[in-house]
Amino acid sequence: LGDPAIGQDGKRKLALVVGVGEYASRPVPDLKGPANDALRVTELLTGPGGYGFPKDNVCVLLDEMASTKTVRRAFEDVLIQRARPGDTAVFVFAGHGSQTRDVNGDEPDGWDETLLMHDARTRGVRDLVDDELHQWLTALTARTQDVTVVLDACSSGTGTRSDNRSRARFVPPLSQPI
Repeated sequence: LGDPAIGQDGKRKLALVVGVGEYASRPVPDLKGPANDALRVTELLTGPGGYGFPKDNVCVLLDEMASTKTVRRAFEDVLIQRARPGDTAVFVFAGHGSQTRDVNGDEPDGWDETLLMHDARTRGVRDLVDDELHQWLTALTARTQDVTVVLDACSSGTGTRSDNRSRARFVPPLSQPI
């Protein structure tokens, strides 16, 4: 995971793409699309007519490969440790999102947003809380400012806990039926 990244013109394009549709915890329902979504994003990043990411610079973790520990290590090794000023870094997650009660008082609504990796809610493995993702992104943006995060999960609107440089993109609900 931590091999040197390939660069062009002194800049590198790095990505970690995670797709989790199969969950080890029985109470967590499986999803049909996340692994396919992750593969399509990877093709968009690396394929012909795409964004020009070298395949060796893109780490893809699908289903059972996307344990909480593995994703944590990959974010550190693939993105944070490899990134240099001017590099482009992309993190994509497709899978379940949820919420948990805020324990440190930093959420106005009293809820932290969470992402569920393959092994979430098994044998003491908890969801990935937005506070931890924010720590990862803070470390990454200290190395490069060109960071894109795509969270394809329920309850992910404030999942990055970022400052005003991030934008949640959505269409607000209609106040009147059509």
